[in-house]
Amino acid sequence: FANGNPGKNPKGGIPYSQKPTGLKFFYKSNIMPTDTAIFLTIFKKAGAVVGNYFYKIATTHTAYTVFNQTFSPALSVFPDTVIIASASSNVFAGTAIPGNSIQLDSISFTGVAFQPANLNGNFELWQNKTDYKLNGWNLSGGYQRTTDAYTGNYALELQTDPPGFGGNSQPQVGRANTGTPTPRTTL
Repeated sequence: FANGNPGKNPKGGIPYSQKPTGLKFFYKSNIMPTDTAIFLTIFKKAGAVVGNYFYKIATTHTAYTVFNQTFSPALSVFPDTVIIASASSNVFAGTAIPGNSIQLDSISFTGVAFQPANLNGNFELWQNKTDYKLNGWNLSGGYQRTTDAYTGNYALELQTDPPGFGGNSQPQVGRANTGTPTPRTTL
């Protein structure tokens, strides 16, 4: 997950004007040998990065375990934005091993009077969502069922999403197929 794009030039995030001294959360994990889960926090002020903290989780924990780290070096200024992100594998290393997993709960910053308004670090606020699957089709990327149909009740809408988490510079295209497409080298 990421509440912004933590890539090479971090974008997005949520407003936050406190200067925390550290990070605390609880987690369970299943980590395969040679892989790690990751958690990162990026603080920005006026669009510039003022703090960047990257943590690797390399061991399996079957019960919730506290993760409590002090930011080093400490933030030197009050930020205006924070990006938090986590992944079950170290996407920056370019490898992901099937079976890796991480569960996170109660994410908070330490040494501050209040948490970011839109953090929802306890994961208690959810929206109901219905995910429709098109019978007989393989779907990936951005897609949705729409009622803006030429005939009948529904049509398929494919969407192109911006580049993904981890610095991937390619847009993510919506796809629907009933077989395995063969890439064409020329049109």
